[in-house]
Amino acid sequence: MLITESTSHIHLRTLSKALSFSLIAAGVTFSLFVLMHKLIESDLEGIDTPEPIQFEGVLFQDEEIKTITKQPIKPIEPMKEQPRMEVPPLEPIENDIDVFIESGPVQLISKAEFKGFEPAATDRDVRPIVRVPPRYPPDAASRGLEGWVRLSFSINEVGGVEDIEVIDSEPKRIFDRAAKRALARWKYQPQVEQGQAIVRTGLSVMLEFSLEQ
Repeated sequence: MLITESTSHIHLRTLSKALSFSLIAAGVTFSLFVLMHKLIESDLEGIDTPEPIQFEGVLFQDEEIKTITKQPIKPIEPMKEQPRMEVPPLEPIENDIDVFIESGPVQLISKAEFKGFEPAATDRDVRPIVRVPPRYPPDAASRGLEGWVRLSFSINEVGGVEDIEVIDSEPKRIFDRAAKRALARWKYQPQVEQGQAIVRTGLSVMLEFSLEQ
């Protein structure tokens, strides 16, 4: 009897302890559940609810369609013939500069030779076409110098001036270069004998330099 009562008492104590632990575990579990619920609510309260995004409708207006009308191409009018301009004949240039032409020896023709001699209609002497005035040297003009230069030259088959040499000048070498440059630009009709142009040599000219001109 004594052993049976002791065993029953031990079982009761064991059951009471197990029940106590179960209640404690249930309380702890409930507390954890309540705590987690509170934490979740606090986290949700801290998150701002995003405002709804409103999309405004974009209205597209129909553009007017423009019609481009091609202009008709005008026919090209034929060019009118321009009336021909009449060019007045050139007047001969007056020879205002003395040209000294040295004459060769005179040859007498006998009567027998004179019978068969007939001057060709195409023969002609030299004739000036273009005469460029000399440029006054600036140094001489600033010093108020005046003078002259006598030059010798030849006229070739095409009327150009060549073989220019200074014969004399006053004052010396002041106007020589300007005179030679001007004479080199002169143009002549060449001398023609028996229908053929020839070189004319032994010509001379004097160019004057005056501040009054």
